[in-house]
Amino acid sequence: MTGFLTLSGDPSSDLHAATKQYVDNNSFSSTTNYYVSKTGRTYSEMVSDGVPTSKIGRGLAYAFSTIGEACYYAEEVVFNSSVELGPYAQPITVNDAAS
Repeated sequence: MTGFLTLSGDPSSDLHAATKQYVDNNSFSSTTNYYVSKTGRTYSEMVSDGVPTSKIGRGLAYAFSTIGEACYYAEEVVFNSSVELGPYAQPITVNDAAS
């Protein structure tokens, strides 16, 4: 065989071949961590490659190429998050509750 092999669709059985797009779209992605790899890509490259924005930087298949870019998007998450007290909220008493 010479040339490219084009698959007709996604695998429907365990032993069927899978396209790169299928593997990329179904591989692990974190909801809390950003990944950086020597073989990673920039945000722009991933967008132009068709990576879903919810998965960009969230797994090894979608890792950023630099720590700086991962930090930039981590900071964006922090700035766009709602403020929550969390599970450790405690009442504060001032002046022994004297009025």
